Amino acid sequence: MRYVELNDYPSLLIIPVGRKFPEVRSIGHKKQRGLLSRLQHAVDGIIEEGHAIQAFFPDINGRRLPVPIYRKEELYPHLIRPESFLWKKHSDQRGLPIEKDSFYSVEYETLSAQDLEAHVQRVMTDYSFAAILQERKRDEWLESIRSAYSRHPFIELARTKQDVVQAVEILNSSSLLGLLNSPEDVAFWRHRVEIVLRPYRSIPFPWRWDICRHEKELTLKAKEEILSCTCHECNYTIDYYPEEDRVTLPTEVNMEQARKRIATIERQFNAMAEKTTDVVTAIRRLQDLKAALRPLAGMIERARDLEEQLGGRAASHPILSIYQSLKGCKLPDRYVEPDLMSLSLVHIPDISLLKTNLEGEDFQQTLEDHLSYLERKEQEYRPSPDDVMVEVKGYGLTRGMIEDIEGVPGWSDIPVHLLVQILKGEATSKIRRMGLNDTSIFAMLSSWPAKYITQAMIKWKKSGA
Repeated sequence: MRYVELNDYPSLLIIPVGRKFPEVRSIGHKKQRGLLSRLQHAVDGIIEEGHAIQAFFPDINGRRLPVPIYRKEELYPHLIRPESFLWKKHSDQRGLPIEKDSFYSVEYETLSAQDLEAHVQRVMTDYSFAAILQERKRDEWLESIRSAYSRHPFIELARTKQDVVQAVEILNSSSLLGLLNSPEDVAFWRHRVEIVLRPYRSIPFPWRWDICRHEKELTLKAKEEILSCTCHECNYTIDYYPEEDRVTLPTEVNMEQARKRIATIERQFNAMAEKTTDVVTAIRRLQDLKAALRPLAGMIERARDLEEQLGGRAASHPILSIYQSLKGCKLPDRYVEPDLMSLSLVHIPDISLLKTNLEGEDFQQTLEDHLSYLERKEQEYRPSPDDVMVEVKGYGLTRGMIEDIEGVPGWSDIPVHLLVQILKGEATSKIRRMGLNDTSIFAMLSSWPAKYITQAMIKWKKSGA
């Protein structure tokens, strides 16, 4: 990055900004020289901040304040933020880009002597802090932030207790909760959950329990010696203290209280579950039932297919609907216990299923009997070539006739009026030329009046039969 030193202002470093690179030899304008003198005086009067500028301009000696200049040696009204140089390289052929975030918002030329000195003091403090950060690469600082975040006491607790937190979230919205004793205890528990889980919920999902993988913005808070790390995609910011190698969260948590509270809501839930053993017993019955029906899945699916084919013309068996409902349930292989972690593994969309009690029933025999019944019904209702699919004035178009028509190559492209002539047996020149008089359906409906054939064809095509 190109810069200019002026002998009359030894504490200032002139930095060209903007796309047009001004060649600076001297500052001739009286107003501009006056501003530089005020800045020089302000720098000389501040508390010693060391030689921070050397971190960004190694060839410079002494304490310097970067001052931006643009457009024919006119001073830019805002001082340059150290972030403009931190971990960055700029072309020697162009000025520093004029971007809003690269400059302080204060217009220094309007400040009183006291305010200007305070502003310059803040700027130099920022450069001193930035100089510390410049000692390491940006990615190295990000890794330090990541490591410090993972070591934060609350993040460590959340990581350790994430199974409990997830179980609480699941059961807090589960219909099982409404079955536990007593309603007053359940309402109190839900109220406590909202308080206890608030700090866990305040952390965006991609930050649980490591920093997210999105791009980060690092912002300096030099006065507090903080490096803020922000993910704009997650809308989340944490503060990192380089000197102490630790982070703080947007809302800090009383750790002793947090540890006690997460243990308490687990203990309170377990107490409610232990007072409601009938619910646990009902879930275990469903576990047994699901295990008993699993080997019979093939028979059940065959029975369901037959029932669907019959379209309500045969009675269904309750075991089929129960099996289908069980497929939508999440039940662990091991018997559930009356505690938070065990019951969080249970998901029953239709809670009325818990009333099911088929203990002692021979499911294989029941399914064999039902399959035999359905197969008899299927045989009874099996389609026949003689089934009349379309009827017009006592004339019936049978399933067999339709199958014969559909067997003619390209039948769906034959216009209705031409199809009627073929079925009637009219050997027109067009039909002979197309060879349709040699098909099996030629004259198939020769005994029908032509208008009935037309009506039958139209009804058939409309019905999709």
